[in-house]
Amino acid sequence: MKRLQTESQKIIHPLHIPFHFCYNGVASSVRTMYQRLCPETSLLVIIDVQERLLPAIHQQQQIIFNVRRLLEAASALGVPVIVTEQYPQGLGGTVEELLPFVPADTAVLSKKSFSIYDNESIRAEIEKHCRSQVILCGVEAHVCVQQSAFDLLGTGKEVHVVVDAIGSHFAENRDTALRRFESSGTVLTSTESLLFEWCRSAEHPQFKMFSRLAKETQ
Repeated sequence: MKRLQTESQKIIHPLHIPFHFCYNGVASSVRTMYQRLCPETSLLVIIDVQERLLPAIHQQQQIIFNVRRLLEAASALGVPVIVTEQYPQGLGGTVEELLPFVPADTAVLSKKSFSIYDNESIRAEIEKHCRSQVILCGVEAHVCVQQSAFDLLGTGKEVHVVVDAIGSHFAENRDTALRRFESSGTVLTSTESLLFEWCRSAEHPQFKMFSRLAKETQ
C-alpha cells in the first residue's frame, strides 16, 4: 500500500540525519556523511590486542587473523599504524602473532585510560599523521574501542570500525557496541570490504596482494 506523504513527513535519507553528542561537555552536531576509504587519508589503530587480555575475548582467533591482514595491507600501502596497549605491565604486550606484521616505524603506546583519545601521547600521535579517516580494531568493543570512536567523532574525524576485527568478553557486549556505533555515525565495515576500498581497482599494482589476503581463511 502506498502511503501519501505530507510536507512534515518527508523521508530523509539516513546518511543525511544529523546526530548530537557531547565532547568535553560541549554539544556538537555532525552529519553522518562519509567517503570511501582511501590509503592516503587513512590511519589504522590497533587497540589493546594483548597477551593477557585476548584469551578471554569471544572469537579471539578471528580478531588476530583479521588484524594481521589489515596490518599487511597497511604496511604494503604505507598507511600509518598506531598500536595501543592497556597497562602492559599487567596485561602484557601485543600478541606475538601480530608483531612480525607491525611496521617498523609504528608507535606502540601504553595507556591506562579506556579511550585512546584521553591519552596525551596517543592523541598527539593521531594528530601528527593528519589523517581524516581513522580505522579502529581491537578490544574490547564496548569499552576501549567504543569510547575511542566516540571521542574521535567529536573531533570531526571519520571513524570506521572493522566489525570482524573487534571483540568483547561476552558476545552481547559486542553486539550492543555495534548498535551504538551505528546510531552514533561510526561507519561499520569488514576486513574484506576495507581491503577492496583501499584497492579500488583490479588494475592496482598491489591487486594480487589484496586478492591473496581476501582469499585467506583461518
